[in-house]
Amino acid sequence: MDKDNNRGMRDWLIFIRTAEAGSISEAARQLNISTAAISKAVSRFEGYLGAVLFTRTSRGMSLTKAGQTTLARAREIAESFHSLLED
Repeated sequence: MDKDNNRGMRDWLIFIRTAEAGSISEAARQLNISTAAISKAVSRFEGYLGAVLFTRTSRGMSLTKAGQTTLARAREIAESFHSLLED
């Protein structure tokens, strides 16, 4: 599998971790990558889906309705992806 083509799945996983962590900085800490990389991946993911997934304020971020729906589906997709790799 071409590693460059895995960026899409990586963005899904970064979105999930960011949503669960509740902040870009915490997701970056947990994934051991820069906050800039997290922010770029989330923005790329939102652009791909054509939807705003997070409401961002000076006090933090929260999922929009579209973000909540996406998170539920993203978890299903990630689980299927991991099962496929195990098979």
